Amino acid sequence: MSLNQGGNTVSLEIYDFSGKHEADSFEDIEALFSSRYQESSNLYYCSANGVEYPMLQVMVKGDQAALLFFPKDRHPGFLSQGNQSGGETEFFENKEGAKLNLANESVIPIDDALAATKCFLGKPDIRPEGIEWAEL
Repeated sequence: MSLNQGGNTVSLEIYDFSGKHEADSFEDIEALFSSRYQESSNLYYCSANGVEYPMLQVMVKGDQAALLFFPKDRHPGFLSQGNQSGGETEFFENKEGAKLNLANESVIPIDDALAATKCFLGKPDIRPEGIEWAEL
């Protein structure tokens, strides 16, 4: 499904461990989310085609994810809030294996992250709906 707003097709630039991609449909996003590297992980930086912000960052490992939303440059961002408590989940920052540990309170199911990214495709100028966020 390609999205069209006011006669213009909406598309996202998405960078992941393999480089730059363009997504203008839900199917494109689903295909990109199936690209995984070590320990079934990837990291996606999403923004409207041709602009850097707002940006949605999606960290994925297996069936878990964490989201960061940056509305503009120099804003500390918003972090997704899940319903797990205690402990941390280890995500990868690059395919060379640099790691980032996030509190489990910020981890959400991969299906919720996929739905948020699809929402961002339709409205790339606002924080995706359907996710609880904490401002950093």
